[in-house]
Amino acid sequence: MTEALLLYLLGLRWVASGAPIYLVVSLLLIAVCAWRSFLVLATFALSGGFRSHIKDADQEALSRRTLIQALKTMLGEIVVVLYLYSYAQVFLPMVYKIRDWARFTLASNPSAPRSGPVIVLVHGFVCNSGLWAPMFRHLHESGFNRVHAVNLDPFYRSMSKSLTEFEAQLGKIVQRECSLGEVILIGHSMGGVLARVFQNRHPERVLAAISIGAPHAGTDLARLVSTIDAGPARPDTRWLLEFNAAIAAERDIGLRPALNIWSDCDNIVYPQGNAALISGVDCRLNGLGHLHLVFSKLALKPITEFLRNLVNK
Repeated sequence: MTEALLLYLLGLRWVASGAPIYLVVSLLLIAVCAWRSFLVLATFALSGGFRSHIKDADQEALSRRTLIQALKTMLGEIVVVLYLYSYAQVFLPMVYKIRDWARFTLASNPSAPRSGPVIVLVHGFVCNSGLWAPMFRHLHESGFNRVHAVNLDPFYRSMSKSLTEFEAQLGKIVQRECSLGEVILIGHSMGGVLARVFQNRHPERVLAAISIGAPHAGTDLARLVSTIDAGPARPDTRWLLEFNAAIAAERDIGLRPALNIWSDCDNIVYPQGNAALISGVDCRLNGLGHLHLVFSKLALKPITEFLRNLVNK
């Protein structure tokens, strides 16, 4: 909202100065792309999200292949960020609401039982359901049709409130789907942490939890925007330390089916190893930024395989 207001005021100023409207629009688009690209590059610089490409290379003479791979990692993340924050997360949440309303309101027999697992997608920090466009498409193409995405407080100001908000939305989804069984949670970033917390608090309600690029042990970059108790998880976040300590003390809880996907080039979770998990299936990927993980076939493929193995048991 702040960004949109600043762009609006800047555009008015340029128009008032006599600049043609097409030139003003073009300059604003360039400014938006440049600003968001700068933010992405800044996160890579702060987190060292490209260092896995150069850790074995001579710092004085990087090979062309190594440099190209690092640039591809950063460019891939920039493209995803521009797509998400300029289009997907602006328009798609409303599209999904209309689609769900039509699906359940206009159904010939809305109370009839449906087959297949109910899958619920949980976004992370400063995101919404628009994040999941490629996941929706991939899951439907893979035969999973009961897929929903929630919209939570995008700033995760309180994990307890986010859990309460999520539980309320989950209840509505289960009621709509006439489901009596367990659901499968797929969460990205802080959504992955929430899915893991919810799974361990309500093991009878969650068949499996899949986390993607989740700061399970916190991220040092969160120190820029959060406190010990509020906001994205830091390594010293109290509720996260208590949760991880409780899980370590009760190892049997970790036996619930879980898949964890993370990248050694994550530009948000730092150190990148804080996204790894010992319990469940831990899948480390290479050369992908934080948001790019949700879009990459390298991540979508193990998710599909995990879901199929889970359903066919």
